[in-house]
This record gives sequence, C-alpha cells and structure tokens, in this order.
Amino acid sequence: MREILPVAWHYDTLDDTPLPVLRKAWEAGIMNADIPTQYGGKGFGLVENVLITEELAAACAGLATSIFDNSLGMEPLRLSTNIELKKKYFTEIAQNFKLICFATSEPTMGSDVSGIRCLAQRDGEDYILNGTKYWITNGGWPTTCLFSPPSIPQRSTRGSARSSLKKTGRGFRSGAAFQARTARIEHGGHSPQRRPVPKENVLAPPGEGFVLAMKTFARTGRRSGLLP
Repeated sequence: MREILPVAWHYDTLDDTPLPVLRKAWEAGIMNADIPTQYGGKGFGLVENVLITEELAAACAGLATSIFDNSLGMEPLRLSTNIELKKKYFTEIAQNFKLICFATSEPTMGSDVSGIRCLAQRDGEDYILNGTKYWITNGGWPTTCLFSPPSIPQRSTRGSARSSLKKTGRGFRSGAAFQARTARIEHGGHSPQRRPVPKENVLAPPGEGFVLAMKTFARTGRRSGLLP
C-alpha cells in the first residue's frame, strides 16, 4: 500500500508503465509468487494470489493489474507438461526481473483461440512460426519472454499447438507499444516471420494447445474477477 498509493496518480498522469513499482514488487516476492517452489518460487495458489491482488487493488487497481499480469504470461507454462521448459524458464524468471506476456490475440480476433491464423508449420522435428499477434499485455518490453499460441495449418481447434519464444533474435518484428487506459499495462504487437521454434520449446503438442489455452483463461480470469 505505501509503495502504490503515493504514485498511483503520478502514473495515471504519465500514462506509463510503473517499472520501478513492478521491480519493487518482484524484489518483495509479490510478483511471480505462483512459481512452483521446486523452481525457486513461493508456490502460491489461486487463493493466496487473489488475496495479494485484492490488497494491491485497494490502493490502485491499475497497478495491481500490472503486477498480476506476469502470472497471466506464465500460466501456460505452469499448466504445461513440459518439465524441461519449466526448469529453464521458471528458474530464470524467479532469479531475474522480467515482464512476461501471453500472445493470443491477433488483429482480426481477440481471445477467440479457435480463430487464430498464426501458423506453426513442421520443419523436420521443429517448427517455423509465421503470423501476427496484437494487444499483447506486457508485449512492449525487451526482457519479455513470449508464450505464443500458434495453430498448425489444419483449420481446427484440435490442431492448436503452443510454443515459447524469446522476444529477440532472427525472424521477429515488433510494432509500436501502446498503453491500456487506466490499467497501467503496456501492450504491443509482434510478427514472427519464419521464426524457428525448436521442438524443446513446445508447451503443448498439436491437439492439446486449445485445451491449454482454455485452462489458462479459466484460472487467470477467476483470479482477476472476470469469471465466477
């Protein structure tokens, strides 16, 4: 409360992301509190995280949302069965201040995962990713780990796969970032163009990605009060 309330109006006036506040939340263990203990986190569940978010929102709902959004970005990884990927990314996120994003929406659709046009095409054992993602929460920051949900060419939700990427390197174009009014979140758009995705970075194999997306929305929506 003492860190958020005095600066809430300041960041509303600037229409900017409160990076110093986010870093303090990370240092205090409030951000990323749901990283499992075996990867260096606190292992908090939904109830604990709801209580944290409610307390922060009592001072400023926008800043509370900014702090909470890392959990949205990490949720597909937390629900994934890819243990090696969890070890790699959760350990890194627990040890370093990073903003995480979950790239689902596209210019022609919002959260309708069945309407995704981004394609992950087989390239031997790996994938080549093409498409455009938009309205990506936390998508404007260079430290962001991107969890991107592409679909493979068959036009069916059963063909949905999910992969994790670093928002750097070959085959990645980023658009201009923009602020979400009052929420204190920076959004962005990214266009992976023939971006290689190694097989070890697949969060869910073809046929299971759509279910992973629905589980992600169900858990994060309940925490933010969007779902009953």
